[in-house]
Amino acid sequence: MELQLYLPMFIIILANVLYHNLVKITPANANAYLSMGVAYGIAMLTTFTLYFFNGPKFSEDFSNLNPVSYLLGLAIVGIELGYLFLYRSGFKISSSSLIANITVAILLIIIGVFLYHEQISIKQLLGISLCLGGLLLVKG
Repeated sequence: MELQLYLPMFIIILANVLYHNLVKITPANANAYLSMGVAYGIAMLTTFTLYFFNGPKFSEDFSNLNPVSYLLGLAIVGIELGYLFLYRSGFKISSSSLIANITVAILLIIIGVFLYHEQISIKQLLGISLCLGGLLLVKG
């Protein structure tokens, strides 16, 4: 396979590992909302910089946005604050992300089948079963 197929997955994995470690070591006495605000400020500067280097057509690009962009922002805040408070409450970095991501994956399979009419195979059903079993083992 070509690098361009694997590069996005590599970026996701690397960024997730970095993300969870950074959230885990965020000082407990740091205000969660200010900490996230600073992180989002850096994220905004980074994404706008990338946008402007990508040949922007601002009025056209902005008119193509819809409420999904705003709802995505709220979802991201929920994920970020959820993990921050999860780690602050004492959850282990070694299992909390695993539990959350397996649960999300199972829910997305269900959503994919019923909302997007995706097909589910016997192998996927077996995978769901293994994930559920894994959740019981990790949680217990």
